[in-house]
Amino acid sequence: MLLLLLVLHASAGLANLVRIGPESVVTLGSEDLAVQIAHRVNAASGDHALCHAVDMGTFDRVYCQLYDVNNSALTGISTTNFAGERVQAIDLDVADNGNFFMVVMTTQSGGSRRARMSGWTRNGSVLFAAVEILPALNWFDVSIAATPSGPWVGGSGVLGVGQDVQARVYTYNNTGANTGMPLLVDYPGTNLNLCAFRGNSDLAVNSAGDVAFTWIKPSFYSACQGTILTRTLRASGTISPERQLSAIVRDGMGHDASPNRAPKVVSVDADRFVHAWSTGSNLVSATIDHTAVIVSPETVVLPGDLFELAGDPATGDYVLATRETQQNGGCLTRTQLVIEGQLIPITRFDLGSCFGVEQFHLQFQRNGQLVMARSYFDRATLTRIDLPAQIEVNNVTVSEGDPGPGAPPSAAINVTLTKPQPNGENVQVSYYTRNGTALAGQDYALAQDTVVFDGTTAQTAATVLLSLLPDHTYEDDERFTVEFEQPVNAVIRNGEERANIVIDDDDNTPPITPDCANNDPLQCRTIPEPDSGQSTEFQIHLNLAEPVAANLQIQYQTGDGTALAGTDYVARSGSVQIVAGATDATIVLTVLGDETPEDTETFHLRLNAPNAVQLSATDLIVHILDDAICYLEVAPNSLVSESAGSTETLNVTTRPNCNWTVSATEPWITITTPVSNVGNGVVNVDIAPFAAPVGVFDRSGAVQISLATPAITKTIPVDQDGDCQFTVDTGSLNIGVEGGTSTVQVDASVPECPWIVSSPVPWITILSPLEPVFGDGQVRLSVDANAAQANQAAGTRNVTLDSDEVSISVAQAGCTYALDQTSVSASASGDASYTVNLDTPGVCRWTAVSRASWILVQNGASGTGDGAIEIFVLDNPTVQPRTGTVSIGDQTLAVTQAGLACNYTLDPASIAACPDGRAFSLDVTATDGCLWTLHSGAAWIEVLDGLAGEGSDQSTGVIDLNLSETERSSNLALRAQNIDVASTSVRQEGYLTYETFEGARPADWDYAPDSVWAMVPGSLFGHALDVAGIATALDQDGVCRECEIEATVTLTSLGSSPSDALTLLGWYRDSANQVGVSMNEFSNRWTLYQLVGGTRVSVTADVSKILPNHPYALRLSFDGNVFRADVDGAPLLQLPVQGAPPTGRGGLSLNNSNARLSEFRVTRLAAMPVSNGDLVFSGGFEAAETPNLSQCLRTD
Repeated sequence: MLLLLLVLHASAGLANLVRIGPESVVTLGSEDLAVQIAHRVNAASGDHALCHAVDMGTFDRVYCQLYDVNNSALTGISTTNFAGERVQAIDLDVADNGNFFMVVMTTQSGGSRRARMSGWTRNGSVLFAAVEILPALNWFDVSIAATPSGPWVGGSGVLGVGQDVQARVYTYNNTGANTGMPLLVDYPGTNLNLCAFRGNSDLAVNSAGDVAFTWIKPSFYSACQGTILTRTLRASGTISPERQLSAIVRDGMGHDASPNRAPKVVSVDADRFVHAWSTGSNLVSATIDHTAVIVSPETVVLPGDLFELAGDPATGDYVLATRETQQNGGCLTRTQLVIEGQLIPITRFDLGSCFGVEQFHLQFQRNGQLVMARSYFDRATLTRIDLPAQIEVNNVTVSEGDPGPGAPPSAAINVTLTKPQPNGENVQVSYYTRNGTALAGQDYALAQDTVVFDGTTAQTAATVLLSLLPDHTYEDDERFTVEFEQPVNAVIRNGEERANIVIDDDDNTPPITPDCANNDPLQCRTIPEPDSGQSTEFQIHLNLAEPVAANLQIQYQTGDGTALAGTDYVARSGSVQIVAGATDATIVLTVLGDETPEDTETFHLRLNAPNAVQLSATDLIVHILDDAICYLEVAPNSLVSESAGSTETLNVTTRPNCNWTVSATEPWITITTPVSNVGNGVVNVDIAPFAAPVGVFDRSGAVQISLATPAITKTIPVDQDGDCQFTVDTGSLNIGVEGGTSTVQVDASVPECPWIVSSPVPWITILSPLEPVFGDGQVRLSVDANAAQANQAAGTRNVTLDSDEVSISVAQAGCTYALDQTSVSASASGDASYTVNLDTPGVCRWTAVSRASWILVQNGASGTGDGAIEIFVLDNPTVQPRTGTVSIGDQTLAVTQAGLACNYTLDPASIAACPDGRAFSLDVTATDGCLWTLHSGAAWIEVLDGLAGEGSDQSTGVIDLNLSETERSSNLALRAQNIDVASTSVRQEGYLTYETFEGARPADWDYAPDSVWAMVPGSLFGHALDVAGIATALDQDGVCRECEIEATVTLTSLGSSPSDALTLLGWYRDSANQVGVSMNEFSNRWTLYQLVGGTRVSVTADVSKILPNHPYALRLSFDGNVFRADVDGAPLLQLPVQGAPPTGRGGLSLNNSNARLSEFRVTRLAAMPVSNGDLVFSGGFEAAETPNLSQCLRTD
């Protein structure tokens, strides 16, 4: 027996991974003849029961045996004899519910069929024996599925002869008592009793107690055909609707029905049931869930007829097995088993002789192990099949973490084996990382290695650790994958060739601050109420301190305070986005006016965002000033003047009817205009020069603007410097990208003048002074390195350290990156390394990331400052050149790789043709992707198919007739880019023509009776010499229909045998289709005949004497209806055409005759050329004018 296993996504050499155990023979006894077996495995323990229905001659017996996981016999079950009853050959099934085994069967007594069930414990104790079940139905088949509470039994049959077919399912308890009948399906008007429609239903149960029932609904009486249907029956008692899985299937069973043709169903997990059935030529499968919803529709899986189905709920795998039988001299010589699941590709295994095999069964045991049961004439066998271990991997989500000392964070991938490899063999699998949105060298460390499972310790778990490269940058979650390949001693489970890694970003954004007045979210905006019926829109901006590389989404929603939505403002909700690289977003709000006098009202704008998005305030309060209440706003909110004095202005905003007054707190502050006003206005303020006394360096005062009602006063501070002057030794600093410290000398006009400097940016730190300084002093400052994120060139940055006393400008250079080469050219063969040097300041970080899968960064994937990057270029398997890039810093290295060179050959290198021409085929071998065209060097060589192609292909064509006697030659040229890259020479012989010939039967015509003269492919016309001594010559110019064939022949001597004859041939196609006029020298008879498909029709004419040495002028003609034969110019015979008008060639045939041909001519009446004497011989003639015959003419 040959076992074929089909496993998806597996490596070559899988056959070595499937272990076939020895065959355990179960002897039934010399008097027993096994007619049926049933087999079931206990999933928990691996124990299994094998039951046999055996023919004892006068009665049948059912015998069962328990076996352990190693197929060793445990307990035999007492036999059950059925006196006067026969156990039907396809109606035996066994089930296991973890505690008990139950077997069901049908028996026949006379014309009545009964269904019976037996049950026993695991130690062999009988629970009940052969109780009759499924009453009142003439059963064709039964099947059983066991639940903890008891078995379900289903089947199909008829109430009686000539009655309708029914399908039924019953429930029983563990004592064999019927507990209900949840399903009854009747098909009125359908009777397949005489068709013996048996073995056509099956049951399966899942771990939740749901049962799937599948059966064939009969549809055609004569053909024994039906529709595949299914239903599920829930443990709760609910029944699903009937589902059609296949429109029509061929039963193909009849009276020799086999259980390996019946539809089958198995459970593969707690939810899914897999169905399989045979259409007679193909195996088809479909999957439903526990509610009978079709999950996977019917799909042709494999060719085949006999089959078996097994499911493994532990893994979700299933096995579909087919057995193909072949006959040799009446004996069964081979059985093939094809197993298809989510696991294994097709592989054959020799399981030994299968002579007499009746049935086979497959069941899953533990740890991916199968057990196969087979029945023979007088025994049954059990064979253990170990499927290979499966490699499984998991997906991982890991927090990015923070950079810093210590080991970097890592992603841990669990790689597991479903079971150890037997015999202590190691299992290994290779893996490599592949970029997604996360980039090697920037977000994670490139990895490529092999996982090894130690077979000596039965290791089944390993971990792959992948180092992450964290940063402080807020960004979207990033992804990369780990690809697993090249397993050894195992297979990678389908769909788990890749582990997906998600790097969960845990950084926070820079702060987002709303542009509230005075940075006060409690009084973010004060908006005057518009007139009644009017509205006012205003904006609140959300400002991000620094741009980030991800889009930021902020949710917002307004809420009532004392102001009410719809009355005082328009309710708004939604979201705004600060797009990647931007720093702000805007929310637009609207306030509404009314006629009601009221106090100032408020409403809320509440902000919300993910935790990583930092909002400096989340509840902003907007104030609405009633249009009847005066308000006051003054800008700017402070005034500053030098010691020389100045004139300043203040803008006052209020309602048109609101009165306000202005006053100064100090005499050196003068209000010039106006001192009071109504509504909006501008206040002019003069600040007098300041002649500061010794030790006084500035003075302060204020301008006050007041409303009477309500009583509101705005105080605007006024500051004026004294007569202190400061100078610095340098007004600007230029700092390198690395940063550093600098010192600036500050000189004061008098020692008592105070000053201090502060930094407005975080990258400059004032080291001293930290307190105000009087008089001269120094500023010491530290500038951070200007290194942006890796690979980002930092531009020059500038800032002015500006205080009231001192101003210092600081400019700092940024990171720059430069490569010593910006491009690399690689050959197609690849497997080469290239080194590129990067020049960048020592503080500048960078990574080298390949943007093409065929370019690997071997060394120098990341660094700081100058570095060397080594890349490795893989082979280019195509002829197309390709270009990829490597990003290094902010530079791009272009890698260009040539394609494979195009190589071309033509096979054969030469073609020899006979004069009649021939068909030819050329095998074009070309590198994949290489384009070519095929060109003929002569008009007589025609390419019919394959004039152009890509890669290897085949071209076909024909070589025309060579109507001359001269040999000719040319070639077929294969061209690529208009250049000949290969050629095949073509040589064709010219015709040998015979004006006269003289021949006798040569010695080499004598052959044994089973010898023939055969034409080589492409040789000239002629037919096989299947009778010794026949020589045939045919016209070389092609076929004709309305023709006249003429020949002048002379017999040099008369024949001595009744078979001696000379025949003028016409319309010759082959030995079974021809027309001829034959001259029999022995019997003195002329015969005109037509052969059509081997059937001969003829007319004859006897003459007194056929004379030797007389030149007989023979003529054959055809007018479309009648064939005519003339001899010496006189009509002799005519014969009506049989069937359609024939086509063929003219010629001459000699059978043991000695003759001379003096002339041969074919006249074609339908505008065909005239040929004279162009006969080409298939063998046997000796011609004085002709050298040795060409190979085109004869082969033996």
